[in-house]
Amino acid sequence: MDASLTCAVCLGLFREPVTLPTCSHNFCKSCLLKCAAPHLWTPTEPRSCTVSCPLCRKVSTLSRGLAALPVNTTLAEVVRLLLPSGGAKDARPGSPDCGKRRCEEHPDYRLELFCRNCERACCGRCVSLRHQGVFHSVNLLDVTFQEEKLLFFNSLKTLREINEQLVKEISDNGSNTESILKANKDAVTSAIGEAQKALDLKKQELLDMLHQQQIISKKRNEIRKATKKLHKTTVESLLKDCVKIADEYEPSSFLQAACGLNKRMKSNLELQEFCADHNDVLQIEPQCLDIQAVLDAVSTLKMTTGSKGKGKRVNFVPEQ
Repeated sequence: MDASLTCAVCLGLFREPVTLPTCSHNFCKSCLLKCAAPHLWTPTEPRSCTVSCPLCRKVSTLSRGLAALPVNTTLAEVVRLLLPSGGAKDARPGSPDCGKRRCEEHPDYRLELFCRNCERACCGRCVSLRHQGVFHSVNLLDVTFQEEKLLFFNSLKTLREINEQLVKEISDNGSNTESILKANKDAVTSAIGEAQKALDLKKQELLDMLHQQQIISKKRNEIRKATKKLHKTTVESLLKDCVKIADEYEPSSFLQAACGLNKRMKSNLELQEFCADHNDVLQIEPQCLDIQAVLDAVSTLKMTTGSKGKGKRVNFVPEQ
């Protein structure tokens, strides 16, 4: 019989095996109760006791008492399966053992255990021979089956959710991209249209200013020409009168005509000087429109994602 399945006190197979928390040694529960001395109970806390391990003598403190130690069900099941009489009985339909195969190496035993490290089902005899120690994690086959089945279906559910999400993203990605690209095109058209409107308004403003200058220049030129014609008529009249007395040699007659004529000429010359000072020709020089700054701003336009309210729109801003 394997020593790991026998009690060190009674030297028999475990019956209701329990494990001491300090040293992890296993004993029959009844054997451990016999070994525990009554004087080891703590007086200040009646339900608490201390037990010395029969093998290594390490003391374990049991806060809820020795009777409350839980039975090591896995070890108890291994002991049960180790007995041919306990594992070789035919399972009745509907019983927990129904449908379990028998071990190929030990036909008298059923495959009721599972070693996670070896990833294989085994019987109690196989566990006692090849699946013990820290490198083997053995549990009941039914328990392992339920745990792995739960893990399997949880993983399957997660994979299905991921697959549905991927299908949705793949199907929506194209339409979303097309709608976004269309919105971007509309934004470009709208932004350039607004810029074109601003340019048209500025163009009309400059043309109106030039037209106003043209009207003012035309009126001033008409006034200047009319004034010049009037002066010309006056000068021609004075010249005729001057010609009439130019050959007059009789002093009294000359002075009589010349004094009035000199006053008229003086007044006319003063009037011409006054008009000349206030009737300058409007000087208009050739000009050009400097649009280099506008061209630079247009060349640096770029698309940026901005937010307005709850939605997003595409803005066009010049680079700084």
